Amino acid sequence: MNLALGKFDVVKPIVIFDGNCQLCNFSVSILRQADKGNRLTFIPFQRLFLYPELPVLPIIESIAPNTVVVISTVGIVLVKSNAIIYAIKALGGFFRIFVLAKVVPRFIRDWLYDLIARNRYWLFGKANSCTL
Repeated sequence: MNLALGKFDVVKPIVIFDGNCQLCNFSVSILRQADKGNRLTFIPFQRLFLYPELPVLPIIESIAPNTVVVISTVGIVLVKSNAIIYAIKALGGFFRIFVLAKVVPRFIRDWLYDLIARNRYWLFGKANSCTL
C-alpha cells in the first residue's frame, strides 16, 4: 500500500519505526551509520505525538507500529517492503543497488515482511526504550 496524500513538503524522507523493537532499532542504527549525507529523518512511532504538524499523522497512527512507514519528499506514504527499499535507496551511492529487490513481486516481499513483523519481538526481543 502506497498512499498519495496531497501536496506537502518534506525536506527529507521520514522513516517511522517501532522504537520498542530490537530489530527495528538495530536496522535504524545501521541506516543512520550509512547515512553519511544526513538524507533521512528517523522518528520512533512512540514519539509521533511530538510532531503534530505531520499532515498524515492519523493515517500513520492507524498502520504503525506494526509496519515501518516512510514519508517521501513528495508526500507519498510507503509501508512495508516498499518503505524499506525507498529508505535504503535514498542513501544513494552503492545502496541504490537495493532497488533491485523490486524484481521480487511485492506480495512476496510483503508476505516475508509481515512474517518477520508478526514475530519480531519473539525473534529479536523488545527494548525497554528507543535507542534514538
